Amino acid sequence: MLRVLTAGTVLGGLTGRSIGVLGVKLGPDHFEPIARRCVAGEVQIHVDRTFDLDDVAQALAHVGEGRTLGKVVVVPR
Repeated sequence: MLRVLTAGTVLGGLTGRSIGVLGVKLGPDHFEPIARRCVAGEVQIHVDRTFDLDDVAQALAHVGEGRTLGKVVVVPR
């Protein structure tokens, strides 16, 4: 966790972007407040790339390369 926070601070300074870590406890009681913040636009999630369900292997390979700049989403169709 310390490594992520340190790297986030350094990368944020270099790129001008805000990088942070968000932790949410399990269960709907803990999820609702963060869901409301997402809907209100207070939390922005960057999607790096989307893949179809048939392309899960490619999605995992993409994440495994370690060059993603956001979330990788698999969309069931």
